[in-house]
Amino acid sequence: MASGTGRLRRLGRPALALLAVAALSGCMELPAGGIAGGGSGSGPALKQSVRLSSAGIDVTGPPGYCLDESASHPSGTGAFAAFRRCEVLRGGSVALSNRAVLGVSVSDTPNPQPVVAGSEDKLIAYFKTEAGRRVLSRSGKASTVTLLQSSDRDGVVWLQVRDTSPTLALDATYWRAIFDAKGRIVTVTVTGFAEGPLTGARARALAEGLVARIRKANSGDATATRADAGATDADFNGFLRAPPPL
Repeated sequence: MASGTGRLRRLGRPALALLAVAALSGCMELPAGGIAGGGSGSGPALKQSVRLSSAGIDVTGPPGYCLDESASHPSGTGAFAAFRRCEVLRGGSVALSNRAVLGVSVSDTPNPQPVVAGSEDKLIAYFKTEAGRRVLSRSGKASTVTLLQSSDRDGVVWLQVRDTSPTLALDATYWRAIFDAKGRIVTVTVTGFAEGPLTGARARALAEGLVARIRKANSGDATATRADAGATDADFNGFLRAPPPL
């Protein structure tokens, strides 16, 4: 079995190249003033949806959130979509306590069977290990991470994490959801800002809404228990990546 640390390193850092999700032909374009939150109607069109082309995973942001194309990477290794408040992307102002950065990443390698569903307890236990905490750290250092909460429901693993790695503006606490879709592992991360952090309930609600949208849009999501004995650390290694240092 391959070393967990080695395989995690190979996949933990691609996300650091910073996101990416160019709008493909199936993405929805919206006029600058056409999304909840207002705007004058002038300025570039914003997109609410994108397809992560490496896996064909369709992602639509929550109401009021648009794709940040400058921080997104649509295809190839480390495919990632970042969503921010549409008003902010237009150059407007929104109170920090009502803002978040939402990230969606997809594992590069397809899996014939679900990896998360049926192995939720093992995955949660993995994140309590040093190797697992390194994956959750923005700096790749297990010592910066405290796992505040962990649970699972309907094939989704939920983590509330505190990461004291240095960041320019982000809150140290974030919510993360991990689940299967179309033979890939999908991770959703919701982070507020240090000077005006989201409440834990608000961040969790944003994450839940985004997870529900992704699973509804992608018919290949897997919630059934695996037929075999379940995933192992070797399955988790190489599919889970650290949150991008936005």
